[in-house]
Amino acid sequence: MTLRRILTAALGLSLLAACGEDSTQSRESELEDYARAHGVDADVEVGESGEVRSVTINQGAGKVGSNLALPDDFPDDVPVYENLKLHAVTPIPGGGLSLSGIAGGDLGEVARFYAAEMVAHGWTDASPPPAAPSQRTLQFTKGSRNVMITLMPASPGTSVSITLIGSG
Repeated sequence: MTLRRILTAALGLSLLAACGEDSTQSRESELEDYARAHGVDADVEVGESGEVRSVTINQGAGKVGSNLALPDDFPDDVPVYENLKLHAVTPIPGGGLSLSGIAGGDLGEVARFYAAEMVAHGWTDASPPPAAPSQRTLQFTKGSRNVMITLMPASPGTSVSITLIGSG
């Protein structure tokens, strides 16, 4: 799926959302049909006043949207920052998962959380020294699994990317 198709569908969904006074359910169906007509598999959530609350674009087994839920099989021993708002969840072939989102805390606060909580959950810290003050990369190992967490300042908060490789 191309970025152009996704952007075309997103623009169309925004324009359609501003029109009409239909029921919430029929409005969601109309917007989802519009996306499908442009080659995009999307789930749309519309609020009571007709505003689009979220659009989740399904890409194979992955999802792109706002305030996505963790997958049901997400490991219990990988902590997730309390107010992390996920906008992408993507499986990695061969057994892994990638999450991306925005956390409400600043970079230092989020880095300290992961450094402490991953070790508390039995992970070994294998992080390299910080290469730049504007980005942190944390790496952890546990058995045959590896987790890499990349943090960068965002406005507001911190961009968080978590990549989990391996199973067990």
